[in-house]
Amino acid sequence: MAFGGVGFRADGLLRVRDGVTVVPYVWQDVPGDVLPELLRDIRRVIGPKVSSAVVEGAVMVMPIHYRGEDRDAVMLVNLTGEDRDVTLRLAGPRLRLADLDGRPVEAEMRLEPDEVRVVQAF
Repeated sequence: MAFGGVGFRADGLLRVRDGVTVVPYVWQDVPGDVLPELLRDIRRVIGPKVSSAVVEGAVMVMPIHYRGEDRDAVMLVNLTGEDRDVTLRLAGPRLRLADLDGRPVEAEMRLEPDEVRVVQAF
């Protein structure tokens, strides 16, 4: 992979410069053997910058974080056909997790194959 941006330095598979982070791939063209490392780098570098949800434990579980007025919604997507054990880490003032019915949820959870789970943060 070649990246010709001036003034950027490598940070894992990403390129960074003065508050700018570049993921130098077209998503559908990321080689399968590179994807786990790329996802780790995205979570490591970009997660803290956006104070967003970060999933630890399985690189093939993607978090999608939406900040609402009185709560956040976090959707976890298991991109594999296997069970995945993960820990959901939140940044910011909303750290209490609940399911969509308001029942408390632990940060450590197991996602079934291809599962999509939505939780709330208060």
